[in-house]
Amino acid sequence: MTQSKERPFGVTIIVVLAIIDGVILVFGGLSFLAFGTFFATVPIENIVINQQQSQLQQQQQQQQELQNAAELQTPPNSLPALVS
Repeated sequence: MTQSKERPFGVTIIVVLAIIDGVILVFGGLSFLAFGTFFATVPIENIVINQQQSQLQQQQQQQQELQNAAELQTPPNSLPALVS
């Protein structure tokens, strides 16, 4: 004479979603550990030097583009006269 209560279907869905969320959080934590060990092995000087070099290259490219644009723009008075 024991009656078994059935669990509502919504509760089952919530439990399954909680399990999936837990698995995702575990992988997220493991990825933080992996990235932490990677960045702990790379000297910060290398990262800073690489950043500075890339910024310098970008500045040089911008200066070159500005020079090219300035060379393309010539004032109308400086155009050579057509000789017939």
